[in-house]
Amino acid sequence: MGKFVKFSDYELFVKILKEAREKANLTQVELAQKLGVPQSFVSKYENAKRKVDVLEFIKICRIIDVRPTDIIRRFFNELNV
Repeated sequence: MGKFVKFSDYELFVKILKEAREKANLTQVELAQKLGVPQSFVSKYENAKRKVDVLEFIKICRIIDVRPTDIIRRFFNELNV
């Protein structure tokens, strides 16, 4: 049976996603506006209080101009497996 994603793993994932947003010089408010969602949406997933599904992840990556594969590659590189 496969390994479930631990909470700490998800925290690493959103940390990387947040850093990518910041590198794109976007605030949570600006990203939320581009996504068409409230700022609290971004805050909740960046604080691991809400999970991002794969389609939301792809949309976020497009807006911050980063390839989803780059985020995933960095995640696996930093993951202590």
